Amino acid sequence: MAYTTDHAFALTELAANGAAVTFTRTASGYNAVTGLVTPTDTTITGQAIQVRLGGAALERFRALGLVVEDARRLLFAPTTLGQQPSVGDRCTWSGDVLTVRDVELVAPDGDAIVVYITVAR
Repeated sequence: MAYTTDHAFALTELAANGAAVTFTRTASGYNAVTGLVTPTDTTITGQAIQVRLGGAALERFRALGLVVEDARRLLFAPTTLGQQPSVGDRCTWSGDVLTVRDVELVAPDGDAIVVYITVAR
């Protein structure tokens, strides 16, 4: 079962009540011909709102050994159904450059409709 309608609804609601956000992943690729290592950026765009970091999410964050005061939890809907940030990706939220520390998918059929993302400095 495709969840395109659910994804579209989530994206619309987060756009109306949140902010646009872009996650960036940098990977290095080696070119055997030139012998050079070149960084390549991949971006994932979407809409997000900041939600409370509590309960099980807070315990997960503490288990990672991270400073709770720096933590923020975002509810994110990717522009493209199924895309998702990964631990280590970067974003700017409320003027701060943050790194993804934890990702929890809502993906009933394997494609992420929305993602809970914990970010910190």
